[in-house]
Amino acid sequence: MMQALTYVACFSFILLCVLSYVISSGSSATSSLGIMDGSGIYTFNISHIANQAKHMLTTKKHNVNDNTKTLAIMILYTYGITDKTNLKQLHCNIHLLQQHMKHTPIHIYVWLGKYKYGDNLPYWMQAYDNLFIMEIDNEVWKIGNNHLLRHSSTWVRRMYTTMDYYIMGRWRLLFQPMFIQAMGYKYFLQMDSDAFLTRTIEFNIIDMMVTKSIYFSTTNKLYHSDR
Repeated sequence: MMQALTYVACFSFILLCVLSYVISSGSSATSSLGIMDGSGIYTFNISHIANQAKHMLTTKKHNVNDNTKTLAIMILYTYGITDKTNLKQLHCNIHLLQQHMKHTPIHIYVWLGKYKYGDNLPYWMQAYDNLFIMEIDNEVWKIGNNHLLRHSSTWVRRMYTTMDYYIMGRWRLLFQPMFIQAMGYKYFLQMDSDAFLTRTIEFNIIDMMVTKSIYFSTTNKLYHSDR
C-alpha cells in the first residue's frame, strides 16, 4: 500500500497512513464542549461539528451506523479554492482515491480553508457522494486566550516556524481524533492534499487492521525522503 503513494516535495508534513483512535465506549466524545489538553487552554464545540457532518452523510444517503466499517480520510486544505495550482493537486488526489480505494469503503473529508458552508464550490467537489467539504471552525483554528499559555514568542523553536503551522499540527493531533471518535469511525487516514495513490489497494484496509490488531500504521520510507 505504501509503495503506491507518490509524494510532491513541496510539503514536509508527515503522512500517517492509517491511524486509529482507540478509546473506551463510555467516553463523553460527543459532549458539547471538548477539552483536549486537560487545562482548558484548547477547547472547542465538537458536537455541532459532528452533527454537521452527520447531516451531510444522511443527505447523501449514508447510514451513520456504518461508519465503524468505513475508513475516514482526512485532508486539510487551507489554501482556499482560489489557489488553482494546489486545487488541481487536490482534485487529482481525490480522483485517485476514488479510483484505487475500491475494496475499502471510504468517506473523504476535505477541511477547506477560507470557506463557509454555502459558498460556491467547484463542480467536481459536488460530484462524489462520499466527499464532504467541511468548514474549518474558527474556535479550532486559533491560539487559546488563557493565562496558562505563555506568549508564543517564548515557545521553544518559535523562530523556526509560523503560528499557522503550529495550529495545523495541533488540529491534526487533537481535533482529528476527537472528530473521528464523535463520528463513530474506528480508523482514519490522514493524507496531505499533494499525496497521490497510484495503485489499487487490493484488500479492505479496515478488515486487515482489525484482523491483525493494528492500531496505527505509518511507513519508514517517508522518513528517508521527507524530513
